[in-house]
Amino acid sequence: MSKKALIDELTGPKGYATRAEAETAIERVVGGIQRITNRNERVHLTGFGRFEMKERAGRMGRNPATGEQISIAPKTELRFKPAK
Repeated sequence: MSKKALIDELTGPKGYATRAEAETAIERVVGGIQRITNRNERVHLTGFGRFEMKERAGRMGRNPATGEQISIAPKTELRFKPAK
């Protein structure tokens, strides 16, 4: 679902907010999750799921075009685990 579709869902026939209010709310929630996870803290939303940053180890891979072996650098990525 895109951000626009989510805003449309929130402002649809049973609209809970105006488009501007819905867009502001989504921007604040997403921005807050980004700021908190960038500090290496978890964001746990009960009934929805958990966002956290995880380290991904470096590894060796292959270039699919040439078959040449390449080194893939380690990186940090955002992970989401849905609630049960």
